[in-house]
Amino acid sequence: MTGEKIRTLRKDHHKSNKNDDIMDTYDDSSNGTVHHVKTNKAFQQSVKPPSQQQLSNINANNLNANTSIGDGIVDDNKNPVLPDGLDFPVHECVFRADVRRLSSLIRVHSISQKDVHGNTPLHLAVMMGHKECALLLLAHNAPVKIKNAQGWSPLAEAISYGDRQMKREVECPFELYLSGSPLLSHSHSAEVKAAVQRECRGQEAKTTECSAGDRDLQLSLDGFAAECEAVGMRISTSKSESMVLNRKRVECTLRVGDEILPQVEEFKYLGVLFTSEGRMEREIDRRIGAASAVMRTLHGSVVVKRELSRKAKLSIYQSIYVPALTYGHELWVVTERTRSRVQAAEMSFLRRVAGLSLRDRVRSSVIREELGVDPLLLRVERSQMRWLGHLVRMPPGRLPGEVFRARPTGRRPRGRPRTRWRDYLGDFYLELHWDFQSWVPLLSRILPSDACKIYKQGNNIRLDTTLIDFTDMKCQRGDLSFIFTGDAAPAQSFVVLDNEAKVYQRIHHEESEMETEEEVDILMSSDVYSATLSTKSITFSRSQIGWLFREDKTEKVGNFLADFYAVNGLVLESRKRREHLSEEDILRNKAIMESLSKGGNISEQSFEPVRRQSLTAPPSNTISWEEYITAEHGKPPHLGRELVCKESKKNFKATVAMSQDFPLGIESLLNVLEVIAPFKHFNKLREFVQMKLPPGFPVKLDIPVFPTITATVTFQEFRYSEFEDSIFSIPAEYKEDPSRFPDL
Repeated sequence: MTGEKIRTLRKDHHKSNKNDDIMDTYDDSSNGTVHHVKTNKAFQQSVKPPSQQQLSNINANNLNANTSIGDGIVDDNKNPVLPDGLDFPVHECVFRADVRRLSSLIRVHSISQKDVHGNTPLHLAVMMGHKECALLLLAHNAPVKIKNAQGWSPLAEAISYGDRQMKREVECPFELYLSGSPLLSHSHSAEVKAAVQRECRGQEAKTTECSAGDRDLQLSLDGFAAECEAVGMRISTSKSESMVLNRKRVECTLRVGDEILPQVEEFKYLGVLFTSEGRMEREIDRRIGAASAVMRTLHGSVVVKRELSRKAKLSIYQSIYVPALTYGHELWVVTERTRSRVQAAEMSFLRRVAGLSLRDRVRSSVIREELGVDPLLLRVERSQMRWLGHLVRMPPGRLPGEVFRARPTGRRPRGRPRTRWRDYLGDFYLELHWDFQSWVPLLSRILPSDACKIYKQGNNIRLDTTLIDFTDMKCQRGDLSFIFTGDAAPAQSFVVLDNEAKVYQRIHHEESEMETEEEVDILMSSDVYSATLSTKSITFSRSQIGWLFREDKTEKVGNFLADFYAVNGLVLESRKRREHLSEEDILRNKAIMESLSKGGNISEQSFEPVRRQSLTAPPSNTISWEEYITAEHGKPPHLGRELVCKESKKNFKATVAMSQDFPLGIESLLNVLEVIAPFKHFNKLREFVQMKLPPGFPVKLDIPVFPTITATVTFQEFRYSEFEDSIFSIPAEYKEDPSRFPDL
């Protein structure tokens, strides 16, 4: 199937779902009001069914049940790459440093799209030193963490290029502003500003304004209208409307000039139906209806067609049916009624794929296990937890975060309060124990270990830990609590408590200018490191116990009965780049590593970072765009500084204990951990559990980190529970000490 046909199949139902534009559902159980204004009423209706000819061209052998049919190539980092038959106009503009044309394309093309070599437009901009293009891409929130097919991110390429200012902008993209950026000269800054203005002229913009009152909303609307006039645009009152989120109808008169905007009871934004009552049942019913229309279209040609393999049918289920059914599911509040309806819609398709009907009386769990498909509502829950993580980490000024933290005014009507989105996510308590073990005598005694207790209630999370620091091969113990309050402003949301000293310190998201410059110095004087946990040849086999009569190993881990598996074929592939380092840097870094390996401390050696100057730019690129884009896959021509790279591979054997009694999904747990503690020792855990594991939840993991040292993570206890609000607040007797934890 060609890329053009793939896009046709998915054109109308697989809309872009950007985090910047999705808003939290409102607590409609109160009398407070939240007002919305929506411009451009038009939106495309439900799913456009694929034609018979398009479906007949599907080749079952080329479909992968674990990926969507829109994914043409997948690199080693599991990132989708579009087929090489497609054009890459944004990449070409960046390659040719055409800022003017780039500004006109950046609105209608994806800036996170990868070319045939796995590079995004930002990759090309930093590799080739095209600063103006890099600035424009960063101003439009181009992703900086996506890796290309070789495993390098745009930040790694910026370090290699050696331009200090560009490296700083890529490292701190949210501090980027079009005015006053040190990256641009005055003339370049004016050119980029003009480019941003040009992309607004002559185009139809879609936007949403939100406020807690009609007066504030009118002021916001007036300001928006003035900004539009400044760039040659105007608000179309025939395509604009207002809505008030409230159980009772509340008048909201908004004007654009002399014209009054119509007030409506519902509107569709990004394909999602919002109602003035704040309910999501109608939107879920719409998605079920759209999915039913897809199934009716696919029934004869795909679902029950015997010539089509089950693998192909499941790929179509994952890439067409599921997106139509679950679009916008991050905002769903699932009631018992909608839960049963979603499950019925899900199983209606899967039963037909399995060649069964309701008369066969086969349980849904048996069908899912046979087909290797996770429950759809579990996927919804995981996505909602991931979206919660995005919301609580959003900086001030981002609309979704402001709506999420907003609190209504007034009194709630009589009756049971409606379930809000944040209430639906569930509250729980979890105990997690991790430690490092070794077969070397006495070594296990000095290795770090810790027991963590995690409490989640609403959008508040607390983590209790006993390990304060590990330096000089010694563990410093204490009693610490990390508290994250999702409702608070970002500057007040993250607090660390020292329960022994009865002091607390707030963690600030913003870094000072000095801290940012020091980080740039460290990056410029260190190896660029990339590690990938390869799972291509991974296999799972049941662990055996017994001498004469061998049997599968099954035992209790904490409160959960678990089956033990041996993990074979686990390969850690690491790469180090040092083309940006001098001989002095290499020797200095080697001395640091030797000191650490002998139990020393970096501070003892006085390894202070030195203020680095930008490196001399590499020679100008002599490769044409045609040569680059037509190069062999996996062997792209290098565009930046000449590579000095060292690669290594290490084979590991791990052990995992899987329990089907554990009530939480692993993705949900990791997203909760990532909200409050994006520590490095969770990265390898996340990579490991994202593999296709045996059935159940990995309640115990033994992962080698060094030839003689193994890391063990054990989930001791889990329960859904409610807690007192006081455990998520700072005790009155605690005093603030901003210098208690200098590294935070």
